[in-house]
Formats: sequence, structure tokens, C-alpha cells
Amino acid sequence: MLKKTVVHSFFVTLASCLIIPAALGHEGQHGTLDHPLEHRIWHLEQKIEKLTKHLDKEEQHGAYSKYEPVEIELSGGLKVRTPDKKRDFQVGGQVAINHEWIRGAYNADVQSGTVAATNRGDTAQRTEMRSFWFRFSGTVDYDWKYQMMFDMNSGRPFMGYIRYQGFEAGKITFGRQRESFGLSRFSSGLAAEASAVSLRMAPLLSMGIAFNGFYDKITYAAGIFHEDESDPSLDTDNSEEYAFSARGTWDPIREPGNILHLGLSLSKRDFGGGPFQMKSRMGAHTIGSFYPAQSASFNAKSGDYIGLEFAVVKGPWTISSELVNARVDEFNSPTTFDFTGYFIQAGHFFGNVTENFNRKNGRFKRFKPPAGMSVWQLIVRYGNIDLNDAGKGVHDKEFTVGLSWYANRSIRVMGNYTLLKVSGDDAADIVGNDTTGETASVRVQYFF
Repeated sequence: MLKKTVVHSFFVTLASCLIIPAALGHEGQHGTLDHPLEHRIWHLEQKIEKLTKHLDKEEQHGAYSKYEPVEIELSGGLKVRTPDKKRDFQVGGQVAINHEWIRGAYNADVQSGTVAATNRGDTAQRTEMRSFWFRFSGTVDYDWKYQMMFDMNSGRPFMGYIRYQGFEAGKITFGRQRESFGLSRFSSGLAAEASAVSLRMAPLLSMGIAFNGFYDKITYAAGIFHEDESDPSLDTDNSEEYAFSARGTWDPIREPGNILHLGLSLSKRDFGGGPFQMKSRMGAHTIGSFYPAQSASFNAKSGDYIGLEFAVVKGPWTISSELVNARVDEFNSPTTFDFTGYFIQAGHFFGNVTENFNRKNGRFKRFKPPAGMSVWQLIVRYGNIDLNDAGKGVHDKEFTVGLSWYANRSIRVMGNYTLLKVSGDDAADIVGNDTTGETASVRVQYFF
């Protein structure tokens, strides 16, 4: 409105200064306005009216001049946004360096289907760039959001989607995204590798379309997904996989520092006769393509997954648990493989802080200590994953203790120790006679 008033006043003043004196001059000679002068006045009035309509249209659609100021924020990456927050663009990411010591079952390298006796039982140590990725995201006209996460280790994007969030009931997401299943796979709070249950038994990232929303203390999500290519970063090889996944949560108690969380996830998957095998490194990562936990390898027809989740937050204390059961039908066979895994985990912050819970999607967000503070966190976890069925596979148990130091909002240093026990029909073929293993690791993470 201010723009219109200024422009309108300018043109009226200009017209008054240029035309009225001329009109008076003519009137002094002839007593009336001549036709050319009237035409000039009418022409200027038309221009003023046209410009006013154009300004009205700009205000209606929130258009900005290319000289319009923007807000820039450098805390936790780069964020640029317009003053009315209708549009923004963000750049962030993570760098993590990991060093591990492994021995026993963790170091039983498999070569040509047999255990390498030269490595079995020995202690080894390895260093790796655990993760290095960039995230590009932004908002357009409030209602549209986009995100791309690019993995520098593999040299390709591992997540990318476009989301419409203009509906009051929820959001629609198109692209490669997290499936609507489980609690802890994409939650923070772990001082170590995520549990094998949530990391390998639960569905991970897939192409698809999903809808999710929340109402009061309930969240709901559902989607149709398609794993359009085998992803070497995953522990399954289920190409051409179609799935319908859904998740619902209920938080009967939800207050800052006081949360009771319950959830149920379901997934119906069509493997189309493709190869299938569940595998896990069981808390280690530098062992590469060796997996101490393996199921039978077979061609799968379809699968039914169910997940139960539970979490309690009481001040600095957090207790969470998750159970996943997967029943997978073998292709062209009456055999159905039954796999089950669960974990229970307790965490404690040393300080007057609590976990960061996102009520909109029913998951824990990455913890950030208060500005100017550093915080320690202790984690204890027991995990049990049974991939032994129909006389094939193994049954693994793990116990993990981890300690995290949040030096500030960008730096996190983690250390953990995991003790592994392997049993089952294929234990000797996979890890040899040494069925126990140990791994200890130190990781430094930088978030930007």
C-alpha cells in the first residue's frame, strides 16, 4: 500500500507541475483547454491506473524486488530466507571419522565361503570416514519443501524428495525417503551404531509417495514404496521391491521432559521372486562386507513386517525399546521364514537436559546442548536378533555400552564397547569356532 501511495502521489504531483501551468497559459490566451492538452492529461491518468493495478498484483502474490533484503543465519549450517519466511534455502551436513578395534567373531573374514584362519580371533583396528554428506533443502511459498542429501563417500544422493505441506491434515512427500516404519532408525540418542533390529530388519529408504500428519497426541503415516535398485549401503538385496508401509503412534503423556510413547508399524512387501537375505554387522562398521549375523539366502515372494515401539522420557533419563517380526515367503516354495529381533536401551544425560522429541512425527530429533554448554550422555543397550529358521542362519545377541560428549551444538565425540555372541545352525560356517566377538570404537562427528 505504501508503494502505491508514493507512486500515485508522484505522478499526480508531476502532472500538476507540468500540465496545470500549461493549461493556465492556454486559458489566458483562449479561455478554454485545447484538445491536445486534454489528451495528454487522459494519457497520464491511464498510465497511473495501469501502474496501480500492477502494484496491487505484486502485493497480492508477495512479489519481491531483486533488491529485497534477506535474512542469513550461520548457526548449524547456512540458512537464507526472506523476511516473511515464505522462501528459504539451507545447506548443512555431517562429517564423521571412526576408529574401531575388533576381535573374535567380528574379525572372522569370509573368503570363498570359508573362515580365514589367519584373521580369526586376532585383534585388528581400522579407521574410516564413517560418513560425509551434504544436505540441501528449502521452502517455496510456505507450502512446498524440498530436500536432497548427497553422500560424498558413495558419490551419489541417498535421499531426495519434494513435499507438499499445504493441507491441514498432513503432508504428501514424493521421492526417495524414509519409509513409514519404526522409531529409532532415524532417531538420535545412540552413542554407537544403531541396533541391528532398527537398522537392518526394519525397512529403510525407498522411492515412493507417502502421507503423514498428526493430531493432538497421535501421529499417522502411510506410503507406497518401491526399492528401484539394490543399494550397497543396505544389508539386503531386494531389487524390484514394492511395499505398503504404515505407522501410527500415541503419546498419552507428552510434556517437556516427561513423555510416554507407544507405536505400531506394519509393512506388506512384494519381492517379486528377487534375492533376499537379512544381514547385519552387529554394531561394527569397518568390517565392510563381512556380516556376523546372516539369515538364509533365497528368492522371496512376499513378506509381512510388524513393528512395536515404546519409549519413556523422564528428565535426563530415556528408556526405549523396539521389536520387529518379519515373515518372508520363499518364491515357488511353501517355506515361510520367520525372523524376529528386539532391543531395549537406557540413556542418561549428566546435566539438566532431556531428549528432543518431535511431536509431529513421533520420533526423537538430534539432541543439541544448550548454547554455551557441553553435555555427557551414557547409553546401555541389549539387542537380540534371531535370523535362524528352517535349519539356516544364525542367532546373535549383543550388549553395548556407549558414552557421548556433546562438546557444543556442532561437535560430538562418541565411544562404545560391544560384546557379541553368535549361535545357530550356520554359526560355524560364518564365524568359525570363535563365536564371541568384541568391538570398541571412537567416533568424532561434526554437524554443519
